[in-house]
Amino acid sequence: MPNLDFPAFTTEYRAIIQDKKYTMWARESYDSVNNKARIDTKSMGIEASLLMDFANNTYIMYQYLDKEKTAANCSIQELDTVQSDNFDIFGYKILKPSARSKGIPHVMTSSHVLQSNNSQEYIGETDIDGLPVDHFQSCVTWDDVSAVFTLDYYFTTSGFKPRDSQTPSQIPVRAEVTGEIGSGDQTKTFHHIYEYLDFRVFPELPPETFSLPGFMSCDGDTSNWQKPFPTLPESMSYTVETVTHSSTGDVQIKLATVHLDGFWKFIRVDQGRSSSISDFSTGVEYVLDDSGCLSREIDPDKVAWAQNVGGEIALKDRPEISNLKKTFFFTGFTKFRRLSTYSFAAVSPDAVVEAYISTDGVTPIGLNVSRVADGSYTIYNIFNFDSTSNRSTESPFDIQRCRDSSSMSDLTMTFYSHTSVYYILHAETSPLKLIGNSLRSKAAELAGVSPMQIISKDVSGRDKKIYWMFRVLGGDPASAQAKVKDQLAMKDDFLIESELSTAMYEGKFTLSIPYEEIYSGQLKLSALDMIYAYSSYYLSVASDIKYNFENVYGKCVKKFGDEAQLLTKHNVEECAQACADSRDVACNLFEYIVSLKTCHLSWADESPELIDGNDCAVYRKSYLAHFLSQYGYTMVQDKDVTYRKAEDIEACAKLCMEETSFFCESFDYCSDEKRCQMYKTHVYGDGVEYDEKSQYLGDCRQYSRSYYDDYEIIYDSDMEAPKLLEFRTEFSSKCSYLCSKYEDGCLVYSFRYANKVEEKGYCKLLPSSQADHVTFKPTDDFTRLGVSPLFKGARPGAKVASLSSVKMSSSRDASTGYGTGAMFGLAVAMLATGIAGAGLVVFLLRHFNVWEGF
Repeated sequence: MPNLDFPAFTTEYRAIIQDKKYTMWARESYDSVNNKARIDTKSMGIEASLLMDFANNTYIMYQYLDKEKTAANCSIQELDTVQSDNFDIFGYKILKPSARSKGIPHVMTSSHVLQSNNSQEYIGETDIDGLPVDHFQSCVTWDDVSAVFTLDYYFTTSGFKPRDSQTPSQIPVRAEVTGEIGSGDQTKTFHHIYEYLDFRVFPELPPETFSLPGFMSCDGDTSNWQKPFPTLPESMSYTVETVTHSSTGDVQIKLATVHLDGFWKFIRVDQGRSSSISDFSTGVEYVLDDSGCLSREIDPDKVAWAQNVGGEIALKDRPEISNLKKTFFFTGFTKFRRLSTYSFAAVSPDAVVEAYISTDGVTPIGLNVSRVADGSYTIYNIFNFDSTSNRSTESPFDIQRCRDSSSMSDLTMTFYSHTSVYYILHAETSPLKLIGNSLRSKAAELAGVSPMQIISKDVSGRDKKIYWMFRVLGGDPASAQAKVKDQLAMKDDFLIESELSTAMYEGKFTLSIPYEEIYSGQLKLSALDMIYAYSSYYLSVASDIKYNFENVYGKCVKKFGDEAQLLTKHNVEECAQACADSRDVACNLFEYIVSLKTCHLSWADESPELIDGNDCAVYRKSYLAHFLSQYGYTMVQDKDVTYRKAEDIEACAKLCMEETSFFCESFDYCSDEKRCQMYKTHVYGDGVEYDEKSQYLGDCRQYSRSYYDDYEIIYDSDMEAPKLLEFRTEFSSKCSYLCSKYEDGCLVYSFRYANKVEEKGYCKLLPSSQADHVTFKPTDDFTRLGVSPLFKGARPGAKVASLSSVKMSSSRDASTGYGTGAMFGLAVAMLATGIAGAGLVVFLLRHFNVWEGF
């Protein structure tokens, strides 16, 4: 007989039950790779199905009760509890519980199924409907049901050409059984013919093959089948396309973007050119469109996400806003918008709902809501789901358009951090956004206003100072307010600014920001002072932008030259990225206007003329960002010093970066004399002496090139290799310098501080020759890795970014007791070829009681 051991296949049958004079249809899906099987039948217009998940020990049987499929019965139970003597015959084996087995069934090999108590005889070649076939015959005895019958197999010949490359040339065409069942006076004859239709072989079947129909719920044990329905985050944003199909066939399509902040109780919905922003701390709704901004009280009859609770207006909870306030049950995998999703169904008196969740188990992809009363249904396509209310660094709850400029004031606060701000700006997961939101909430709390009145502009830092720039919007007493819980009164801008200033000088802004990537504990921030508008400060526009920029606060460009380029960008970070990415000609300055979404890049050697203005943001390229300060030390050596005049320290850094006669590694800048002293020597070079007294003079300061930007920093990780270079150094910056300067090439360094402050830290370098021998491991001793981009080239496919989250896991599958290799090595069987297929269809008929003769 042909080899019938396939990994996965599907086939349809036409079962001709001649002795009972009726025909039925069946379809079988079998997947030995994922250890699942399914049989679907249709007889006299009634559909029924049997799903068997051997990997998950789940057995599901459902049957529609009418041809229209308006009602159905469905039950779920554990597969190893199903009572049947037919499992051995059909290719299954019920394992009895033992020390090595939990009693979970598993498909058996096809050779066991086809050769057990049978011997096949080749009859010869014939044809069926003009198709050449090979004919095999065997005599079969089923003792458990007292049946003896002749089984005739027909397979396509070796010259047959299948419809695809996966399916072999010899596939089953027909199985015919003729025999007797019972004994004595109870003996009956039977004659069945099973025609195989569209037999196809696959490497494996898609997971949605073994799922329930939409909206179907089942009784019984669902512990192995059920998956948890995700809990929506406190805050979220998404775009939803609503497609409504009425009972008359009309279709309506709407598109909206939703931003929900459950912590602050804000919600924004954008539809077309109009936006609605509701503040449930004040009871005010802001409607923004092309004509301007309208402020009015939140009306639950007009605002779908509002409700009246005991005379107070409240925001509906997240599931209710998202149409998910129901009890959902798992129905399997489903294709939705051509995506594989988890499908969940919920039934209520007025509607049935099916929710589609990404296979990450978290992200909603869409909904299908069918209304019982009129037969209409609505499909909600969800895009760009984010578990925060902000998809970008811009706040979606910005109501500056609704306030007059006279009621706004810009403030800058300076905070002190107990750790270098460098780590905060360059960490892989930057806390800048978190710090900004936390400070915004604290400022609103101390001023007694809504956080919607505090506009966070930016958070940046240099050395150990963090700068928070924000705008304060005064209240609008004329706005109509709905009554809400914990009502906030509208205050004028003078009172708000006064309360903030008092809170700052009294130190009430002290707060803790969780940031495990830097500390195992918390990052402490405490207020030092407040600087009003029109002051300058250095700004790192975004943690992933290599070049830093200096913000010229409160200024706009009077006129750009012809060399400038005008772009459209969503936010200031994208504009900064465009400036940083310019390669052919260096971008030295850019301006961003929020209201117009315009980004102007300038390549002029000299900065354009600036004028006062608050509706734009101007940034200049910062050269100082490429250097690290050594706490006020200066070098005393004179052998390689080059002197220049510079107006400020930024100009001195620019001179060092652009020096062509030698490679400038470091410089001293003395502000009193405006003297820039440049050196070929790095501060960590051998034989360098330092003038420690200079740190108390205050007029000179030393900077050396930073080599941090050459590496990707990964925290709480270390490496092992047979031939690492090991040193004792004071700082991680010296470790990165040693790696960059290593003559034979260095790909990775690791650094760990010593347990005692007075001792040097531990630095390890990975030479290029050891790239194929290195292994990485997580640590809990604050060791960090610096990984060169060249490492990926030396080791193709290396996933550097994920090294810090490496988890050690066993290869043993806890649910089955088999290791990974053993699990894939277990024999798998083909379920429905020949006797297996005929027997399974018979078994299904017996179970559904649609064939009383067997």
